[in-house]
Amino acid sequence: MARHSGYHVLIHLTHEDYEREVAITQYLTGGRVDGILMSVASETQEFAHLQQLYARKPALVFFDRVCDAVATAKVTTNDYKSGHLATEHLIEAGCGHIAHMSVSGNLSIGRMRLQGYQAALAAHSLAFDDTLVLDGEADDEQNTQLIMELLRRRPEVDGIFAAAERLAISSYQACKNMGRSILGEVKIIGFSNLGVASLLDPALTTITQPAYEIGKEAAKILLRAIEKKKAILPSQSLRLKSELFQRKSTAC
Repeated sequence: MARHSGYHVLIHLTHEDYEREVAITQYLTGGRVDGILMSVASETQEFAHLQQLYARKPALVFFDRVCDAVATAKVTTNDYKSGHLATEHLIEAGCGHIAHMSVSGNLSIGRMRLQGYQAALAAHSLAFDDTLVLDGEADDEQNTQLIMELLRRRPEVDGIFAAAERLAISSYQACKNMGRSILGEVKIIGFSNLGVASLLDPALTTITQPAYEIGKEAAKILLRAIEKKKAILPSQSLRLKSELFQRKSTAC
């Protein structure tokens, strides 16, 4: 959309690294850019660099992982409802001891998915146990080890809600390493837009976000503000609907 409107598009990847994100925002603050679309790195815990960026480059729209400390538009999915839906699906599939692999609790995306998980447990009279909640790391091997340690410590775990696609993959690897049957012993659901979700063995049940629509709507807000020379307001934020795709990893 931006290219079709005559803009040159630069893409910067943080690889979920906070320091790299800071460096990129400093570069953008000092350079000439008309607008910025941004998804915050999962490692980010301090937001001063984002506030400084917004102060200098107000044409800024967040998408997916957002910064609540900056008063601009955000395009997200309903993470609370999606977290509730994922957890309820595992409960209805027969799971009574559900672990939650969480993304960063410093970002609203992580907090809302966790709250949805807690609410679904409460709705089905299942007690929330904070020892079943693990904070995911940026390193896949570390995540695999965390899940393996949990399964050793809590062998009754029969369901895993992975709040990010890389955490779902680590959950598969952990179960494989420990000889725990996915489906037979542990059911897994993950947030994912991965094309390979259906190719995993067993195929992964997912909460799938409308990634294309998120990017499109975020770009529309940004381009409209640039062309009309108007400020971007929090009231322009959008929340899109995710969809559950049931596959074999949660079959009854």
